[in-house]
Amino acid sequence: MKKALIVLVIAMISISLALAGTACKTTTAEETTAAAETTVAAEETTAAAAETSAEESVVAAEEELYIIAGGWWAYSVWKQLKYGALKAAEFWTALGHPIKVETVGPMEGDMDQIYAGLESAIAKNPKGIIYYCALGLSEAAIINPYLEKGGMIWGFGGSDSTEFTVTAKGGTDNAYYGELLGKKAIELAGENAKVGIQTIAAAADHQARVAGIKKIFANYPNVKILQEMEEGPDPATGTANATAFIAANPDFDIMIGTGSLGGANTSAALKEAGIAAGDKKVLCGDITEDILKYIRDGYITATLAQQFASEGFYAVTTMHLRGLNPAPLTADDAKTGFLPGPVNLVMGNFWIDSSNIDLFEKLNEME
Repeated sequence: MKKALIVLVIAMISISLALAGTACKTTTAEETTAAAETTVAAEETTAAAAETSAEESVVAAEEELYIIAGGWWAYSVWKQLKYGALKAAEFWTALGHPIKVETVGPMEGDMDQIYAGLESAIAKNPKGIIYYCALGLSEAAIINPYLEKGGMIWGFGGSDSTEFTVTAKGGTDNAYYGELLGKKAIELAGENAKVGIQTIAAAADHQARVAGIKKIFANYPNVKILQEMEEGPDPATGTANATAFIAANPDFDIMIGTGSLGGANTSAALKEAGIAAGDKKVLCGDITEDILKYIRDGYITATLAQQFASEGFYAVTTMHLRGLNPAPLTADDAKTGFLPGPVNLVMGNFWIDSSNIDLFEKLNEME
């Protein structure tokens, strides 16, 4: 009996120990799981914080500054160019590529101010500069050191220089632009038109437009160009030239200005001569406050404008993409003359006349 009791006690003690051991094991496993979960959560929190910190660091480090600098723009052109550039900044920033756009200018025709503005823009060390000076005089000494440090310059159709190379440029195909002016002149004044042309003899882009006009006129042997004259360098000189032309050629049919001054010059001269709005046809290029006014008054028949807002948008976009993928040349590539990335983007043109002037006057109000 005692032996049976001892066996029973031992068995009970063994069961108790086993149960106790099981309980201990269960508690330890739960604690281990909880601890592991806590550790994982802590690691995820730390990783998330690190990721957020890294993202903030990247954003701060990668914000790109682009500056519109220079001159020789009418203020209305400048506003549209700026509008397009700001839209590009908004577009890329929304995609996680933060971009900032600033302006220095415009300074119409004042070369000292234009160069001073260019220098002040470069001093800010921007990623790229949208720059245009139609005469392209002596910017190389200012621009080349900036380019050598990796800066980028976006130019325009008339801003070519033999002393520095723009990263890319955009605008219009000036020869085709001239063809459009020529075709419009035939449409308005007929195949026997007597024509005056206001242009800038020293500007390659203006002369390419004159060549385009003459290419179209070559198909119409009875069209006669009575005179080519300067539209500048200032409105007073261009208006005096237009006045002399009108006095010498009272039977002319149409005046074509290859730039922004010609239309306003001719309109002012016609008005001074007492010639009613609409009696003579006047074509010109680009958009200025004066051009819009004379279209409204009926003196300018139409102006052929460039896509300035698009030029601002693609200037920023092109330089940003070139920065992301500069595609450096190898020695072999250089021998082929291969150039990476866009070189010249042609934006196209559109006519502004009395039928759609309201739209562009509204656009011209934007700052």
